[in-house]
Amino acid sequence: MTLAPKQFEEILERVVVQRIESKMATKAQVDDLTASVENLAHKVQSYLDEQWNFHLHDAHPRLEARVERLEKKLGLENV
Repeated sequence: MTLAPKQFEEILERVVVQRIESKMATKAQVDDLTASVENLAHKVQSYLDEQWNFHLHDAHPRLEARVERLEKKLGLENV
């Protein structure tokens, strides 16, 4: 069976449109994905805030105390 150029173009256009439509996400899918990404970003930010607060309130003062002790041992208190 041979196709006329016009028929071939119509079939090709229909196939291309079907493939494009099948690959396009619906608005609902995009909204769901956006909400999931925002939720994940919020969780990551909370974790980073928690770790930073730990560093500021726990680790940092301990390091400062160690530095002060070392400075005293080395006689560098007045530096």
